[in-house]
Amino acid sequence: MRAMEMNQLEGIGWFTHEVMSRIVCRHPEHEFLFLFDRPADPAFRYASNVKIIEKSPRSRHPLLWYLWFEHTVPSILRKEKADLFVSAEMYTSLRLSVPSLITLHDLSILHYPEQVKWSIRKYFFHYYPLFAARAGRIVTVSEYSKKDITERLKVPGEKVDVVYNGAHEAYRPVDAATREQIKAEFAGGKEYFLYVGSLHPRKNIDRLLAAFDRYKRESGSEKKLLLAGRKAWMTGDIKRVYEQMEHRQEVRFLGYQPVSSLARIMAGAWALTYVSLFEGFGIPLLEAMKCGVPCLTSNVSSMPEVAGDAAILVDPLSVEDISRGLSEIDRPGQREKLAARCGAQSRPFSWDQTAARFWQSIQSLT
Repeated sequence: MRAMEMNQLEGIGWFTHEVMSRIVCRHPEHEFLFLFDRPADPAFRYASNVKIIEKSPRSRHPLLWYLWFEHTVPSILRKEKADLFVSAEMYTSLRLSVPSLITLHDLSILHYPEQVKWSIRKYFFHYYPLFAARAGRIVTVSEYSKKDITERLKVPGEKVDVVYNGAHEAYRPVDAATREQIKAEFAGGKEYFLYVGSLHPRKNIDRLLAAFDRYKRESGSEKKLLLAGRKAWMTGDIKRVYEQMEHRQEVRFLGYQPVSSLARIMAGAWALTYVSLFEGFGIPLLEAMKCGVPCLTSNVSSMPEVAGDAAILVDPLSVEDISRGLSEIDRPGQREKLAARCGAQSRPFSWDQTAARFWQSIQSLT
């Protein structure tokens, strides 16, 4: 439960929260031990059958990861006489005496090792194959990621279960009047493209900014670009491209937004722009479609699988192609056509389904 920090949930944290909150309430016949490496918010004790165990220090470095998973976790499980170990993260322990399940959301570190510190790179290149071999079951979030895991980590396909992500119920369409209010609040009344996610190099923000600048220059459009997410990586290529933009005054960085606000911003968008270099799933794509908002996304990894025909697909390595995609959504009738497909494409994805399938994977260990 290390990714669970109240009011700071992202990616793995949301997955853990949405899945485990449902599972523990649906299965009161079982006791669940939630292991935290820091003080836990009481809100994460979803039901009376949850026991929270806090054990410091915070494991936020490869050496501390090793100590936590190879020493702390096995010790706790032995003391508590646990029957199995379930990780919603990509870690497990090689010293467990009980069956284990891990969740490999993606293998992005293996694809883009240069985007992480050498110590992190070394840790995962060593432990990913060992974790995959040790785990009794592996859960992943797309068919693409399953194929990637089986090929790169040499894991039998029958050991890997695909459990798709869901989207928070706050993501839903709004009426025309509400949409105008949202545009006035966040974009000066103008239409806007939206990016959601951390400003990480893998998210390809530098090329998105360059493509938006080109789009503005060639189209004369009044649309803006809004980016919602932590600015932890607002350096290097992202900062350089932004400072060189001709139309940077049309770009607004919103920072981290809570779900209540982000769902409104998403519902008011002209389109989501999500041209990441690599994704195991890409939850913002689903959140956009739940709002009836079409997507511009990459033609690589899992993104075509998730977005389907409710998106324009582009080459994420080509500024020209991303710019073309922005203009393509502006074509008469195109946005409406894509938006009409969002409901059917997003309908099979829900956190209720995610939790049910995750539980099936857990049950297969017993």
